[in-house]
Amino acid sequence: MLSVMIGILCTSFAPALKSQEQEKAQDKPKLPDQTYMPVVIDKPFEEVMQADVEKKPKLMQRQENLFQNRYDMSDQPSETMMSGGRKAVQEGVRVKLPEGVTWEQLSAATPERIKETNTFPYGFR
Repeated sequence: MLSVMIGILCTSFAPALKSQEQEKAQDKPKLPDQTYMPVVIDKPFEEVMQADVEKKPKLMQRQENLFQNRYDMSDQPSETMMSGGRKAVQEGVRVKLPEGVTWEQLSAATPERIKETNTFPYGFR
C-alpha cells in the first residue's frame, strides 16, 4: 500500500518538476555550440592556426580589459623586501571595488545585501 502511494506521488509530481526545469532552461542564455577545440580536427593545421591568430588580438584585449577593471596594479612598494632583497613587497589591496563602494560599506553589508546590489568585487569571483 505504501509503495503504491509513493508511486502515485512520484508520478503526479514528475510533470510539475519537468515544467520547472524547462522554465529554468528558457531563462538561461544559450551557450555556444562549442567552447573548446575538438579532439579530432578535420581542418588543416594552417587553417586552424590562421583562425586562432585572427582571434587572438580580440581575446587578449578582452582579458586585458577584465584585468584592468578588476585589479589595481599601481606601484606601491613597502619597506619589506622580497627574499632575494632586490624587490620591495607591494602594499595595499589590489582588488578594485565597484564604483561608489568602500571597504567599510562592504564589510558592514550582509551577504544578502551584497547579492542584491551586486557589490561583491569581481577580482574575488
